[in-house]
Amino acid sequence: SCFVKADDTLQCSVNVAAPPGGTFKRIYRGTANAFCATKTDDTTACWGNNASNIVGNTGAYAAVKFKTLGGGQDHFCGITDADKLLCWGFNDGAPSLTSRTPFVGTPSVDTYKSLSVGWENTCATRADDTVDCWGVGNEGHFVGRSALKFKSLAHGNRMACGVDMNDRYFCLQSRNFNNPGPTEVAPQLPIANAKLAGGVGARNNSVCLVPQDGALQCF
Repeated sequence: SCFVKADDTLQCSVNVAAPPGGTFKRIYRGTANAFCATKTDDTTACWGNNASNIVGNTGAYAAVKFKTLGGGQDHFCGITDADKLLCWGFNDGAPSLTSRTPFVGTPSVDTYKSLSVGWENTCATRADDTVDCWGVGNEGHFVGRSALKFKSLAHGNRMACGVDMNDRYFCLQSRNFNNPGPTEVAPQLPIANAKLAGGVGARNNSVCLVPQDGALQCF
């Protein structure tokens, strides 16, 4: 693991590549030991596993200022300071709702305000709180645009789960495991009075929620 020290520099455990120098605010980890961190000037530096050209593709991210970032198996994505979605790393299709990784190297036209990045899946929340998801549909991910509106999102391995505007917690998955969609799905594991959804590592088949009473629940 890596972390930001009290003096704003980075430190990593011995089995991780040495982090870059400088001062940083936040750190993000991909699932294949690639790391990216936000510098104090809001630009980005990445290091670690470069198998999917996450680290080496500096032209996609180094000079861009991001509000938030997220790391998956083969890609990183971020919301820029202009509220656009930008990703880098692996891409096996055009930047559309059915490609694995959207907007690689080119920011989205539409604006977004938050994102959640999973194993081979990315979801981003639009200004109207609806959600766009991209991924490998045959992995069971939800792919397409959901009419459902969410306050918060989190990823497990093959599902994106969240808390909607009515404080209900449920998950979006492809209706057919081998059908990439886009398909709207009925709520799974609906739970009332939810407050916050959280992921337990994008490689795992688990997500958690914090209900209004504060007692953690995981599935």
